[in-house]
Amino acid sequence: MMAEICNMKDFFSLSECRDLLFHVQEHRFMLPQIEAALKVLKLKFLGFEMRDKSTLRKFRKSHPSRRALTSLDLWHEFELKNPNTFRSMYQFWCKDVS
Repeated sequence: MMAEICNMKDFFSLSECRDLLFHVQEHRFMLPQIEAALKVLKLKFLGFEMRDKSTLRKFRKSHPSRRALTSLDLWHEFELKNPNTFRSMYQFWCKDVS
């Protein structure tokens, strides 16, 4: 685990290391929790934006359909098989459907 952390890009900058290891308000959400929150907020998931483009390539290889990119169920399944999927920072986009 320590070797993994020491090889992360965020480890080599004080502010990013602080965010990586000692973030004061860090909350961990599983994709089903995010999906439930989006449903309550009447938002539609549009996809992820990630620093690590290899994750997107790997996901698309196992799920070639363009629609798969917007399926949190498929992303959750992918994450269970690939536990480091969301190790790096990511953003996701959504839109109002109300």
